[in-house]
Amino acid sequence: MQLIISLLNDKSKPHSHLESELMDLLGFGAIDLIREIIQNHQSIIKSHKSLYQEAYPGDQGDSTAEALAKLNSLQPNQPKKPSITQSVVVQTIEEKNLKKLIRKCEKKMMKEIKNEANDNTYDTNDFGKIKQEKERQLLESMSGPLFKRIGPAEREKYPFVFDNYAEAQLSAAFICGAKIALPAGFKRNDTSKWEEIEIPPCSKIPPDFLPEFGLIDIEKDLDPIGQKVFAGFKKLNKVQSIVYSTACNTNNNMLICAPTGAGKTNIAMLTILNELRRHCDPETLMVNGSEEFKIIYIAPMKALASEMTDSFAKRLKACGVKVKELTGDMQLSKAEIIETHMIITTPEKWDVVTRKPKGEVELMKLVKLLVIDEVHLLQSDRGPVVEALVARTLRHVESTQSMIRIVGLSATLPNYVDVATFLRVNLREGLFFFDDRFRPVPLGQTFIGINDEENNYLIQNNIKDSNLKLTLAFGIGLHHAGLHEKDRSLVEELFLNQKIQVLITTATLAWGVNLPAHLVVIKGTEFYDGKIHRYVDFPITDVLQMMGRAGRPQFDKEGIAVILVHDIKKEYYKKFLYEPFPVESHLIPVIEDHINAEIVAGTLATKSDCVEYLSWTYLFRRLFKNPSYYELAGSDLQTINLFLSQLTDRAINALQSSQCLEVDEDDDRTLYATPLGRISSFYYLNHKTVRMFQDQLSNDIKIERLLHILASAAEYNELPVRHNEDLLNEDLAKKCRFPVTHGATYDCSHTKAYLLLQSHFSRLELPSTDYYTDLKSVLDQAIRIIQAMIDISSMNGYLVATLGLISILQMIIQARWFDSPPFLTLPHVDEIVLPQFKRFLSLHLPELISIVDSKGFAFLTRHLDNMLDVKQIRDIYQTINGLPLINLKVTIKRADDESRAVDVDLDLPDTSIKARHYIELEADTDYLINFMVSRPPRPEAKPRKHVFAPKYAKAKDENWIFIIGDSNTRELIALKRSGFIGNKPMTISLIIRTPTQYGRFIYSLYLLSDALIGLDQQYDLGIDIVSKSGP
Repeated sequence: MQLIISLLNDKSKPHSHLESELMDLLGFGAIDLIREIIQNHQSIIKSHKSLYQEAYPGDQGDSTAEALAKLNSLQPNQPKKPSITQSVVVQTIEEKNLKKLIRKCEKKMMKEIKNEANDNTYDTNDFGKIKQEKERQLLESMSGPLFKRIGPAEREKYPFVFDNYAEAQLSAAFICGAKIALPAGFKRNDTSKWEEIEIPPCSKIPPDFLPEFGLIDIEKDLDPIGQKVFAGFKKLNKVQSIVYSTACNTNNNMLICAPTGAGKTNIAMLTILNELRRHCDPETLMVNGSEEFKIIYIAPMKALASEMTDSFAKRLKACGVKVKELTGDMQLSKAEIIETHMIITTPEKWDVVTRKPKGEVELMKLVKLLVIDEVHLLQSDRGPVVEALVARTLRHVESTQSMIRIVGLSATLPNYVDVATFLRVNLREGLFFFDDRFRPVPLGQTFIGINDEENNYLIQNNIKDSNLKLTLAFGIGLHHAGLHEKDRSLVEELFLNQKIQVLITTATLAWGVNLPAHLVVIKGTEFYDGKIHRYVDFPITDVLQMMGRAGRPQFDKEGIAVILVHDIKKEYYKKFLYEPFPVESHLIPVIEDHINAEIVAGTLATKSDCVEYLSWTYLFRRLFKNPSYYELAGSDLQTINLFLSQLTDRAINALQSSQCLEVDEDDDRTLYATPLGRISSFYYLNHKTVRMFQDQLSNDIKIERLLHILASAAEYNELPVRHNEDLLNEDLAKKCRFPVTHGATYDCSHTKAYLLLQSHFSRLELPSTDYYTDLKSVLDQAIRIIQAMIDISSMNGYLVATLGLISILQMIIQARWFDSPPFLTLPHVDEIVLPQFKRFLSLHLPELISIVDSKGFAFLTRHLDNMLDVKQIRDIYQTINGLPLINLKVTIKRADDESRAVDVDLDLPDTSIKARHYIELEADTDYLINFMVSRPPRPEAKPRKHVFAPKYAKAKDENWIFIIGDSNTRELIALKRSGFIGNKPMTISLIIRTPTQYGRFIYSLYLLSDALIGLDQQYDLGIDIVSKSGP
């Protein structure tokens, strides 16, 4: 406390210097406390003086700073020396006591120095020299933190690690390996409004650097297939040439950490080339069948996956390699997956695919190469997914004794040795680290610490207009996740081709989207965290990634990165941009869902299997290196084993509570997956979400309640509710069809999700562009959540709830309410045009399709030309021709009977009792009901795989759901999903078990679209239950 008071009393230092010294004194974890101290420093000084006078009434209010001045005045002839208070606490300011304290310290110095090593160069009897040496030590300690950590141990040197920073940690720029001095040549500019620190670019490596690694010549050094893959290249750069031998001529696992722009994509291509050689015809240089091997490339985001798919497809086309994208936006059928050689995907999508239990298409058996781009994703909330899929791959390799090569790519990775060990990389052969000297364009950095009160002074032209068309007119582009895919691609193309000079983007820039620029300005280092409903700092790795986009190799000699931060955080970023936090595991908070997925897949069968599974994770590596981060008392094997066992027990208990697994009652160790556990794993949902659905779904439930349950899913926990958005939500609620339930708050993520869904169905105008981005996020997740709800509802036999959930699916795709006139789903048809349809047409969409099929385009023109132009009418005509008409025929037979099925006469729901048809079936017997479906021939019709859905951001495949239910009891008996129905007839079979009671029953048969409103079909099947004819 005395040290803090003495710093606050020093009026000669500006706040920026005061902040630096407080940061050294209290550490970077006390940023918020330091901010409070600086803002209230006058009050603190006054309070301290008041307390001091009470404690020492004889003193006339001398402060600690004055006491220090008296201490220095005791020996006026001595040279100026540092304050003793850096080592001891001054408890009194009386001159007599101060002299006594000095003598005590001098005696202590003598005692310490006499115990030092015999090689000291000064005379221990010379008291003046002794004091000077001690003063030198005190002066050194002033530039270091108050609490020093032990210096780094001697690092093992690896042949392909070029880490200038690690070597510099032992130099004078560091104190105990912790505090770094700014590089030579930096410039500082202090004003009352901000402090600016400019760090010049580092020097590039000279051409003769590492002469033992010559540049690889494509024509001379690569084989014919390599020359085809690298067509257009003359030589590999220095980084690629160093990596070449291991990447292209061995099957070793690899971790490559290199600056942005160093050519990591070409390094990935070298590993792909190594794999293609094994499956390539030596004469034709074309690859063999895709059933032999698969190459998986995991990109951090869908936008990058799309970019990489285009890039690899163009370069590998000459070798006959088929490259496909598999993401949430781009689905692949089983047939497409089988015929594809290389799949570009995201971590979550690949996790879903490899979760499939035995009996599904097991891609893992065909995978030979797994490339993980931006592997520092481990540091983020999505890191557990990467951990899980790597652990799954490694366990698969060990259990099957197969070979899957794992290659990790990253631009920023502080503890690369830990990550390499996790990926099972041979550190002396497969670990490659290249520091900033290898950047193709040197990077200059500017830190601007802005006073909160003056924030608008410097950043006064921040663009807030979201109209992309307007901004492009001024040469300014926008790039963020909320943009439509086509708009985003257009902006990227314009910027890369220098058609626009300024691009305003979000943190997507950090995750590999290739948009290099001469100047990168990071306006603020915070983002909104939906979990805790406040703004938090970006991970340092993300900031480094964004900075790395500065510099265009083909245009610039150097790049510039400017970081604007709150003044209080300037010191934090100056330090940790040079010494980032190590990448830690984030697996623990979501361990239950990953263990559940492995149990469902059949790879974990007992509690001991779960503990063993954790030993394959990155978490296991970090427990030994940084146990305190995970709240462990030590890093010995016994402590860690106990921790893993307790972690496993907690996860299993949580999954049991959610009814996702069962534990064998006899041995208390064997684990069994339940239907809820399978649904959670298949649809990638939190285990708490499926338990909530199980508890809250019921049969007699209405659409309003179903929407509440949907919006309450844990997957919407992180939907942001920003500052003052509670007021916007309250206004939006007044326009929505269903009110917010009693007790719900407008600053709740789930309330916002509920309102966004309703706004989508009513096609309301949203308050801001942020809401459109949030709506896209809500809709992206809604489909799989509702599909899971349908499975749980049908598992419980809830017919009414299941039909309601399918209606919500249709509402989401079409952006219309379930009871809206189906004609409103057609283009250009609104409330003004709708009455014209009602006057000359039935209210049923299938009848409109039939009329247009028979009377053609002229019929629509005759009735709509006074309201719509020819192009608009043509759009309606083409949309109608693309809508499906499905013919349905039903047959039935006993499940154990191989004889021919019997045709069934179906009735419409409004058929009178007397006119109904009944078929005799035996009681308590399994029967097979076959739905035979096909499209009738239509001259102008053009069947489409994707449905017409202009308000839904993604392309939606045409899918159908077949349901059998009991009309009287409202029980769902059977449900089955089907894909696209083409012109060729197809059969969908469902098994039912007839009632044990005799008599007549009415079963309802449903053919439902999961995306189109107004095309559902419902029929009644009358059955007459009679006694069994035989055993």
